[in-house]
Amino acid sequence: MGPFPVREWTPPAKSAIFMIMTMPDQKNKPHMYQCLYFGESENLKEKEFWKHHNKYGCFIEKAKSESNLYIGFHNVSESTENRKQLVLKLINKISPICNK
Repeated sequence: MGPFPVREWTPPAKSAIFMIMTMPDQKNKPHMYQCLYFGESENLKEKEFWKHHNKYGCFIEKAKSESNLYIGFHNVSESTENRKQLVLKLINKISPICNK
């Protein structure tokens, strides 16, 4: 689901894989997103994980501001290990800058 502006997003209490994105050229190319980071969570609602994430500095550096950060997610009720494997496949395929 998504993308949603992170400031306006109400996270569900679900396990999921997620993607943090930015819109590099909001003026000329609206709705064209760049993936910054893939991750997984046992419960998206546990905390504002995106804001307290150890890669938050990278998110802001690339997006230029918190108002240009977006999140998308896909519910995955499988084990943490399965979610991590899915995230690894996505990282290997897309190579998001903040996963490096």
